Amino acid sequence: MAVLVISFREPLMDWLQEDRLTDIPIILLVGILFGLVPVVPYGVFAGAVGVKYGFWIGGLLSVVSSTLAGMIMFMVVLMTLSRPSQQKPIQWNSRKWQAFTQLVDQHAFMAILVFRLIPFIPAQLIHIFAAYRNISWVVFLLATFLGKIPVMLVFAFVGEKLTSSLSSALLAIVIYLGFLILVYGLYRMYIMYKLKSASDSKHP
Repeated sequence: MAVLVISFREPLMDWLQEDRLTDIPIILLVGILFGLVPVVPYGVFAGAVGVKYGFWIGGLLSVVSSTLAGMIMFMVVLMTLSRPSQQKPIQWNSRKWQAFTQLVDQHAFMAILVFRLIPFIPAQLIHIFAAYRNISWVVFLLATFLGKIPVMLVFAFVGEKLTSSLSSALLAIVIYLGFLILVYGLYRMYIMYKLKSASDSKHP
């Protein structure tokens, strides 16, 4: 993202300095399109919006547009899978996979929330997996919205600071990476604990 900002600094600055609120509907639409068809990393879009509108408004626009994109794809996949001709369940014999999917079904909100907090998990994969597991759209929407907030605010903050304070942007990235490592580690420990408990209950 930093390389792109530096490479196209002049045309970007001309556009970014025009913080007109009338551009918000267009930006929301573009954000939804980028969420559905990831022609560029979403962090690039969120960072640019952060530069244009600042931390709070830019972050909120990115959260809303990415959440709407996720909801659209989730509903499309869910309606496609609901057709009798399209119901082709994946049958994997792996006990760990079956235990994992069962755990996700039982704790759908927490699972989706954690998946959203980890930006290197492809968003489209989360949409499809949630629809395949027939997770409630309300649970999916709430978990997606809440899970998008930290990462999109970080992108907005980094974008805003790239043009003024590079050190602050780098510090935000380091702090967020540490946060991700902590979240991933705790969730992995929780998953392993649950899988072990399920295995022990089946084999006393």
